[in-house]
Amino acid sequence: MKLFKLLMLALAAGGFSIMVVQGQDAPADDDKKSIRKPGRPSPKKPGRPSSGKPDRPEVPDRPALPDELKEKMEAYKKESQSLRSELKAAIEALEKPSREQVHEASKAFREANKDRLDAQKALVAEIRKGIEAARPERPKKPELSDEAKALREKHSKLLKGMSENKKKLREALTKATEDERKALVEKFREEQSKMADELKALHKEIRESLGSHDKPRVGEGGRKPRPKPGVTSRPGNRRPGSR
Repeated sequence: MKLFKLLMLALAAGGFSIMVVQGQDAPADDDKKSIRKPGRPSPKKPGRPSSGKPDRPEVPDRPALPDELKEKMEAYKKESQSLRSELKAAIEALEKPSREQVHEASKAFREANKDRLDAQKALVAEIRKGIEAARPERPKKPELSDEAKALREKHSKLLKGMSENKKKLREALTKATEDERKALVEKFREEQSKMADELKALHKEIRESLGSHDKPRVGEGGRKPRPKPGVTSRPGNRRPGSR
């Protein structure tokens, strides 16, 4: 029995070695990936969009500044660079200065150049005013009608009343018994339901006041009509709806 098993193992090993020698190699990993069932398309890998960059809204051009304002800005820039370089030279002239010595040198420089610094401050104020004057005016928001203002005030009162009811309920539940709590919760739900209905009707009035009722609606009631049973909306479908 042992000899028979050894013989079978030897034959199996010999057959495997013959298959390898004859060139019947096992499929590679790439071949395994490419093998698919017939009729099933290979999945497409997600790629980048054809257009390189996404479309972004155009930024409006800035208004051109007047030449006088540009000259003031250039003069301020040059004077600031000059003052900075002079202060740097005054500090570098000190030999191994301490923090106190740097502070005293800066203070002395500001006192000596007070007129120039004050002129720079005045020039900054002029530049700021000039930029604000060159800025285009923003379009004014349309004013609400008296009807819209009344609806908005009513809307805020309803929301405030609903929040106050919740606050009162929390305070009452802390002092009430179990039976009283049930009655309080039921009363609260009834009041909130009424106020929610009023709020829903108010939203409808607000939409109508804004002119949303003039827009074309899909079907009746602003909803898409349900398809009838046995009828399909797909074009080219020759199958009968019901068999």
